[in-house]
Amino acid sequence: ECSAEGKKSLANAAFAKRLGLRVLGVRRHESFTPHLDRTYSLKDYHSLLPHADVVSLSTLAEDSPLFRLKKGELELIKKGAILILSTEAKRID
Repeated sequence: ECSAEGKKSLANAAFAKRLGLRVLGVRRHESFTPHLDRTYSLKDYHSLLPHADVVSLSTLAEDSPLFRLKKGELELIKKGAILILSTEAKRID
């Protein structure tokens, strides 16, 4: 799973860990975060998308450019992967 920052993201990550999944996080900067096996910075998220079985985009403000799938990036997600959008903000351009 690739998650962004926020309370929903951390709750999703904790749930995924309880299911026995390996959870990778994407944040502004690499840092320790509970429930994540490893955290990557935003500049690295493109390299994670082709390998993720689940991509979860969660709770960032509508005007935040921090984690939004832009044109062409959706195609980086591997075929058959699950995309979860748990936010009211527009996350896919």
